[in-house]
Amino acid sequence: IYNNAQCCISEELGIVGVDCEAPSTTPSDATGLRSICAAAGKVPRCCAVPIAGQDVLCTNA
Repeated sequence: IYNNAQCCISEELGIVGVDCEAPSTTPSDATGLRSICAAAGKVPRCCAVPIAGQDVLCTNA
């Protein structure tokens, strides 16, 4: 269910990603996602498919 890698500014209520975007490059693993997001000043999240343009059901990567 959490197959949508995202880099987010923050997370609300532990489940809704705020100002999320796909990583600038495709990560090969969670460590890669963390590095890519950190370089952009964001935090890595794995989210379910966005609903109405909002990333919901997110978890730490």
